[in-house]
Amino acid sequence: MERKQNLIRSCGENIYPAEIERVLHLYPAALEAATIGVPDRHRQEVPLAFVALHAGAPATEEELHVHLAVHLARLKLPREIIITSELPRTALGEVQHFRLSEMWRASDA
Repeated sequence: MERKQNLIRSCGENIYPAEIERVLHLYPAALEAATIGVPDRHRQEVPLAFVALHAGAPATEEELHVHLAVHLARLKLPREIIITSELPRTALGEVQHFRLSEMWRASDA
């Protein structure tokens, strides 16, 4: 099932999470990635990425940011990249984006 809100509105521009996720998947250590939009006081929404790494593959948030900066416009760069052991999924294997939002809120508190 397609996400109801599959785009992020930032400064009047549309940012498609799938574009950010595709670039993250190009990074050798990235196993899977998901992107959500989070509220921003100045830009309406900004991207926030979650990345699960291959077992034993080292990568830092900074390295992933550098990788994204090479391939994406500055406006599309995630505010933050959260490295996690796995992405929350439904029984059918789909990423639960609402759980990612909950994880972000919990880490932001």
